[in-house]
Formats: sequence, C-alpha cells, structure tokens
Amino acid sequence: MSTLTKTITKQLERKRQDFIYFEGKYYSNTQAIRDIEKIHTAFRSHNIEPGERIFLSLPNSYGFIIFYLAIVQYGCIAIPADPQLSAHELGNFLTESTPSVGIAPVTSCDLFNELNLTNIPSLKQLFFSKDNEISVNNVVNLSFETKKNPKTSAKNGISEESLALILYTSGTTGHPKEVGLTHHQIYLGGMQVADSQKLTTKDRVYIYMPFFHINAQIVCLWSTCLSGGNIAVSRKFSASHYWQIINDTGSTWASIVPAVVN
Repeated sequence: MSTLTKTITKQLERKRQDFIYFEGKYYSNTQAIRDIEKIHTAFRSHNIEPGERIFLSLPNSYGFIIFYLAIVQYGCIAIPADPQLSAHELGNFLTESTPSVGIAPVTSCDLFNELNLTNIPSLKQLFFSKDNEISVNNVVNLSFETKKNPKTSAKNGISEESLALILYTSGTTGHPKEVGLTHHQIYLGGMQVADSQKLTTKDRVYIYMPFFHINAQIVCLWSTCLSGGNIAVSRKFSASHYWQIINDTGSTWASIVPAVVN
C-alpha cells in the first residue's frame, strides 16, 4: 500500500454518521467502506487488475466519490471525464486515454451505442451505474479475451510511484495534454492544502466544482479525506442555494474559483 491508501484507509475507519452529504442525505463512514468493498468485489469478479486505466464519467454525487476512492484504493488509475461529453467528444476521449474499463451512468447507454466501440480496442468492459447508486451489476463485456485472475493484489501492487490519476489540460493553448499523478504526488498535494488551511476532523468541505476538475479532486476531496474531515457535495454550483447548503450542512470551507465569483 502507498502512504496515500494507508492514510485514506485509516481515516475512513473513523466513526461518523455524517461523512458525506448529498441531496438531503448523509452517508456514514461505515456505508462508504461497505460500498467501496462492494466495488472491489465486482472488480475482482471481473478480473480487473491493479494498474488498469478506468474511465469514470459520473456526475457529482456520493456515487462518484465512492467509485473514485475505490478505483485508487484498488490500485487502478482513475480517468475522470465530463459526463456531458457528446458522442464525438466521448469517442475522442476514450481513444486518447485508452482505458480498459469504463464506468458511466446508465442513462448514457444510448450515447455509447452511437460510438463504434471497435475503434476503441483498449476498452474491454463497461459498468453502467444508476443515478447515485453503487450499482455494479450492469456490465457490458466488449472483449472475448479470457483474462486470468489478477496476479497482484491491490495491497501489494501499489507503490508511491504508481499512477493513481490521469487528468487532461484545458486545451486553452493547444490540444489537451494528458497529465498523470502518482500516489505520492496526490498525497503531497492533498496534505499541502490540508496543512496550509489547517484542516482537521472537525471541518466539512463543500464541493460544487465538477469532479473532472483538479480543484474538486486535489484541493477539496483529497485534502479533506487525508485530514479526516467530512464532505458536502452538490451536482453543480447554484448561486441561489450556495449559502443555504453551507448553513444546512455546517460546511466550514469551500474552494472558490474566479468563474464562479464572476
């Protein structure tokens, strides 16, 4: 295990009934641990090995957070993507990011049907999850190859230099470029934010930025998980509900970006 996964595992075990808030409901740490293990069991049953790239295209939700943490803790590489991509954009994204596994909303089935998935040879399996549910039963196998059982367990297969996350630059000055972050880099980034903001187990972050954005992941999610804090998440930013959600959930901090302020 890496320092990142060791720390996250330890912090997740801290008892609390209000670990994650989403759309009027609180989820406990016990529920989160149970759902993460449910995903890991599904990965093992489908012979997914640590080190595989997993495309994750879910909207902001409790479900996204759990799938995302499960992917990294299992030793795979998370590739978050905008769930609003068009069929053309999605095809290009999958071709460039070369995931072997995809996790997407069940509502995107028609979108995938528009794609010629034979042009994306890396993609072997698709998990379709219902809205905000940890649903791992709707699986589409895209390959007839028979894979052996994983040779490396998640606990033994993760090192500090193992890739955990792949992001893409915004493309403002050119074609979006792939950027990989290791377990060590994510740990350092998250802890730097936690230390600079003096985050503790008494804090709750309010996350409204899309989870395919580095701000929501490193600045908000990882810093909070590593410092043992709690989370409130919304599907998107709402100026009219912002302060109400802050007040209702007892959130102590949030990361503001210029586009939202403007």
